[in-house]
Amino acid sequence: MFDAFSREVGDYYDQANELLRAMFTDNVHYGYWPDPSSIDPLAEAGERMTEQLYERLDVSAGHKVLDVGCGVGKPAAWLARKTGATVKGANVSRNQLEVARDRVRSEGLEDRVSFDLADAMHLPYADDSFDRIWAIESMIHMPDRDQVMREMARVLRPGGRLAIADIVVRGTLDDVATAVVEGFCTLSTARSLEHIDNYPALVEKAGLDLLELTDVSEQTRPTGPAVLPAFDVLLPTLGEEGVAQSKKAWGDMFDLPQYGYVLLTAGKP
Repeated sequence: MFDAFSREVGDYYDQANELLRAMFTDNVHYGYWPDPSSIDPLAEAGERMTEQLYERLDVSAGHKVLDVGCGVGKPAAWLARKTGATVKGANVSRNQLEVARDRVRSEGLEDRVSFDLADAMHLPYADDSFDRIWAIESMIHMPDRDQVMREMARVLRPGGRLAIADIVVRGTLDDVATAVVEGFCTLSTARSLEHIDNYPALVEKAGLDLLELTDVSEQTRPTGPAVLPAFDVLLPTLGEEGVAQSKKAWGDMFDLPQYGYVLLTAGKP
């Protein structure tokens, strides 16, 4: 049973799926630019972000991997092809899951990649089910990060590894910055943004060992201007004023000094 906010997130992605796919070219996550001043296209930068998570997970053939908040399944399919691992994706959006299942059918990966309509707050898997878990930008939608971290730790096998990519905040938020973050959260149907300094405690409370926490805010900040033009597709729906407001909420976040993005790796003892 999904709670009200999880249903709201699922509805958001059901309705916005085609727009998000157009914005992010099926890697529905931010890009990674080793040189933030470069003009590499978002599609390439999105692939690099997937690779950043892959490098941290150390996945091998035979591993069972859980993708928490799997989007339309492109990273899951990429990981299965790259490693020979078996990948399970969990998502609250029926629309995205349809696209994900069509993808693995077309790519001949049905024997190694599958997807469930599932809430990360209450993962429908037995204890110690997975060797590796990744969560790419899904944590912003979680009503209770402690609960989600405990759930991921529960289904992770001893000796397993977890990798998280998350949009966060850094430093101190004054009233102006707080308003910008709240506007971004409303636009993105995000429950909240975690402060980067709080992540070590979240990992520890879940019974995991923090292996790495890397601030890649500047390497992901170019995502903002790269995506901004795609909002124009909403003109027939929102009108000029609505699109302008959406662009402002999006752009203000990436202009904010306190904008942050973290890559985190943890292990289960």
